[in-house]
Amino acid sequence: MLAVVSVLADIANGDGHDHMWGGGAWAWAWGAVMMVVMVALAVALIVWLLRGGARTPVSTPLDPTHEAKSILAKRFANGEVTVEEYRERLSQLD
Repeated sequence: MLAVVSVLADIANGDGHDHMWGGGAWAWAWGAVMMVVMVALAVALIVWLLRGGARTPVSTPLDPTHEAKSILAKRFANGEVTVEEYRERLSQLD
């Protein structure tokens, strides 16, 4: 306990040991750099959030009948339509 009180007294009296980056002008310089970095990160975060964040773009197929062909293929795979019906309907979509 006495050692803790002694260390605190030395710090309060200025024991000649500057803590954190050597003190003085360097402490102010590092403080200013950290403030600029934090403000820049905050601005970048706000801009990123306003632009949509990590949203992934919705891709649309070039073929407008893509969804209909996909449904038809699933119905054929499930056995809901015959080979003839599948080919006929597919030819109508092309």
